[in-house]
Amino acid sequence: MSASSSTVLVIHLSADWYPSSSSSCSHWSPRPRAAVVEAMWSGTSTSALEALSAIEAAIQQARQQLQGEVSSTRQLIESNGGRLPKKVSGEVEINVGGTVFTIARKNLVLEGVNETNFARLLLYHLEWLPEDDEGRPFLDAYAPYFTWLVDQLDVVASANSQGVRRDASDIELDPPHDTDPSFVCYHELFFTTQDEYEMEVDDDFNFDEDDEEEGEGKKALKGVRGNVGTFREALRGLKASEKGIQRFYEKMAPFFKSDGEEGRGDGDDVMSVTVMPRGETVATTQATLSQLGQNHLLHKRFSTRADGWGTLPVKQTSSEHFQKILDFARRRRLAPRGTVIEAPATVARNRGPLDRDLQMYSMPVDDAYKSFLGKDEMRKLLAFTEKHKPIKKLLYSSVRDGSDADAMRDRIDGKEGLLVAIQGKKNGETQRQQFGAFINGRIHESIAEMKEANTLPSFFSLDGETGEPVKMDIIEKLGEAASENSEGGEPAAVTHGVVMMEFFPSRLTMTHAILPDGSVTGGGFFAEQQLNATAAAITTVPRFDPASATNSIFAEPCVEIWQVGSRQD
Repeated sequence: MSASSSTVLVIHLSADWYPSSSSSCSHWSPRPRAAVVEAMWSGTSTSALEALSAIEAAIQQARQQLQGEVSSTRQLIESNGGRLPKKVSGEVEINVGGTVFTIARKNLVLEGVNETNFARLLLYHLEWLPEDDEGRPFLDAYAPYFTWLVDQLDVVASANSQGVRRDASDIELDPPHDTDPSFVCYHELFFTTQDEYEMEVDDDFNFDEDDEEEGEGKKALKGVRGNVGTFREALRGLKASEKGIQRFYEKMAPFFKSDGEEGRGDGDDVMSVTVMPRGETVATTQATLSQLGQNHLLHKRFSTRADGWGTLPVKQTSSEHFQKILDFARRRRLAPRGTVIEAPATVARNRGPLDRDLQMYSMPVDDAYKSFLGKDEMRKLLAFTEKHKPIKKLLYSSVRDGSDADAMRDRIDGKEGLLVAIQGKKNGETQRQQFGAFINGRIHESIAEMKEANTLPSFFSLDGETGEPVKMDIIEKLGEAASENSEGGEPAAVTHGVVMMEFFPSRLTMTHAILPDGSVTGGGFFAEQQLNATAAAITTVPRFDPASATNSIFAEPCVEIWQVGSRQD
């Protein structure tokens, strides 16, 4: 061949699944399709040969990177109990809130639908759901929403079979469902497609056009460049898919068995009742009912214990209202801590009857608030107050009631025994921290009032070094701080200390204590460290200046103020 002979490179990069032929496993394994390189090369150009070697090395690196991403995604699915599908034919049977659905698998792989949490759950993770008495996978969710969703999937599938192109984007909540809290909740959880993630992909393929060979060689490298673009797009897709799967596990965790695939936790038991007159079955898990307490009327309605009514049909409440009431309790369990849960919605003429049904089952008629304090945390904090048989009442929540000072004052004015809990993120950090104080008295408006008060609060950290609440008596810490400020280093007598809270527009507050000598100690909110057993995070300053603390104030703060008293025997 002459030196003018051309070079042709054709490169295909994509990911695929193939049945493993290995004798050690029979499952499906990920493997990128091998890069196909067809090359006809002639000539003696050393630079061209070096360029080809560089391209081949880059292709090998790309293949390894793509295969690594596929393997990582597969490992993520299987390590969380997922099963990679071997077929998309047949049907899936699942019990949702007492209603049994039979769903065609082909409907779950429709364009866009296959990217939803609903499809991922039914295709890969049925084994991780609790089971009803018949051994069917059970999803503790609102059956009316899934009745609507399954119908919508059938409509889209039918349109496609008739040549009318439809996909997941055609399935949207329309009135009145778009304002129904239950429909909105489950549509966001199960049918919102994965977010698009902007992924940075290393550019290992840089071709300087000025250095390219002329003629057919230049055309070949342009072809390589185009296929490299396809590779980058595939890699971005895999990275985005892995992110989507991680978000899937975060959102779906409350629906999985509490002890994983092999175990069965106490909250996994499926409880059901029959609602008349149609004999409709309505079901939930023990986990949803347990959060209410065993003596709660809704819990008793499902209980088969001697003091329960689970064996009797529901006759006084319509099926529609009973479903809404139960789902209100269910959504309270599913909701993140520190959030407001909207009350069930209905048409105006049914508002009164629904409110009466809610009250009959000891459920609030207004929006509910889920504290960012867990039950175990609250139990330990109540013990810290040393109140005899403590009882609590939420007076104020910045999420529920607004973060301005007037909203707080209106709800705590004149109240005593205040447990202040604060949660937020320090600037530049992602992990939330929690701390607070118990004031065995009331919060005073003016510094003069605070100096006269004999209020000895205790700061506490909800995180601590062990991840559990830790208590520190503020009088001890104030004494240490006062000693540092006293002349000659002699310990200063601490006769009282007070806590003051100041609110700033849309940012909430900081807490600090007034020492007997009038100096101010900042605690917690703008401290450089979270409160824990070894770092009290209380700093003495001669004069409090809010501007000096802005760099370390918590971002996205959430404050709760509880009134704690003793139960009267």
